[in-house]
Amino acid sequence: MAYSVGSAQTTSSYFVLDAVIPRLEHGNADGLSRLPLQKPSNGELCEATGFNLFQIATLPVTAQQVQTNTRADPILSKVVRFTKEGWPKDISDDLLPFKSKQQELTLEGGCLLWGVRVIVPAKLRPRVLQELHLDHPGVSRMKSIARSYVWWPGLDKAIEELAKSCLSCQSIKTTPPVAPLHPWVWPTKPWQRIHVDFAGPFMGRMFLLAVDAHSKWPEVVEMPSVSTENYCSFEAYVLDSWFAMSTGL
Repeated sequence: MAYSVGSAQTTSSYFVLDAVIPRLEHGNADGLSRLPLQKPSNGELCEATGFNLFQIATLPVTAQQVQTNTRADPILSKVVRFTKEGWPKDISDDLLPFKSKQQELTLEGGCLLWGVRVIVPAKLRPRVLQELHLDHPGVSRMKSIARSYVWWPGLDKAIEELAKSCLSCQSIKTTPPVAPLHPWVWPTKPWQRIHVDFAGPFMGRMFLLAVDAHSKWPEVVEMPSVSTENYCSFEAYVLDSWFAMSTGL
């Protein structure tokens, strides 16, 4: 049944129009009617999926290899299951590094990612380390590259051990700064400080030298043998000389 306009009236500065519209000619908006329509897929990937797949493609191993070895890895296979179904309260110690990152773990084509970094299965890690070490860039550079593409527990330690075992990496290792020279304080009088050392063998004999740091006066004694007893005898001789020179006796 159709209805026509019922009435029109002016209220204050507004014009109000009362109208009745046939039921079949109108529809009230509701939640379901405002849902977006399902767009037919044209085979294009979303930006996030495309970026993740690009990260995997940059590795020295294929996405299929990562996927296959992730399923076969006894630890990563559990991480995949827990990422899909939720993490239990009690887990083994080898899963703790992954649980601490559970809010940042994702799955892309059967491959695990932490943020944008691909989690490499244990079987493929030596190959990835070889790629990082290809040009002997050093520990810092290898870690920097790895942090843009890959991760697994103990990655930094593995890089450090690889660099330590490489002679080329050790040769370009940053040389520590040279320690500044620390000269002896100049003594103010003779025999205030003496330097003692063995010299020889010279012509089949050993000598014990004592040099006064102030006057450069040397005391040289031939040693029949380098022993504690002979050294103590020489030390007594030097002390007697110092006492005589310092007292004038």
